[in-house]
Amino acid sequence: MKAKYKKKQSTFGLHHTPFYNAWRNLFTRCLNPNHPNYKYYGGRGITIDERWHDFMYFIEDMYELYEYHIENFGKGTKNCQLDRIDNDRGYCKDNCRWATAKVNQNNRREFERGIAVQITYKGKTQNIKRWAEELGIYYPTLCQRLRVSKWSVDRAFTTPVKHHYKWKS
Repeated sequence: MKAKYKKKQSTFGLHHTPFYNAWRNLFTRCLNPNHPNYKYYGGRGITIDERWHDFMYFIEDMYELYEYHIENFGKGTKNCQLDRIDNDRGYCKDNCRWATAKVNQNNRREFERGIAVQITYKGKTQNIKRWAEELGIYYPTLCQRLRVSKWSVDRAFTTPVKHHYKWKS
C-alpha cells in the first residue's frame, strides 16, 4: 500500500497521462540506444536538462503551458506534442513548447534523406509539406519529383499534375 502511495505522489497523479508520457518518452528517445528513433535524438547529441530528470521540475516548467495549450488546441497527440524550438538543442524549458502535430512536423531539421526540407522558391522559404499544400500538389508526388526523379525545384513546382490534390490541413 505504501509503495503505491509513494509512486502516485511522485508523479503527482499524472501517471499514464499524455503529459507524463511526453516526459517519459524523452528519456527513451534520448537515452536508450535500442529505441528506433535514438539516432535522431540521443545519437546526435540531443540532451535532457538535468532538472527534468525529476518529474517535479518538468511539471514546474511545462505544466501550465501544457494546460494552456490543450485549452486552446485540444487534447490528444494530434493537438498537443512537446516540441523543441531549435532542433539542434536539447530538451529544456527555454527550448521547448507545446505544439500541434502540424506545427511540430513543420519544425524539422534542415535536411532529410539528402534533400533540403526547407526549400526557397521565388524568395519564399518553407518546408516541402507547406509547398505541396500551397501548390496543390499531392505531397508524395512532390517528394517523388524532388527525391527520386531528382527534378529541379522549378520543374517540380511548375510541371502540371494530371490530378491536382488540395492538401488538407
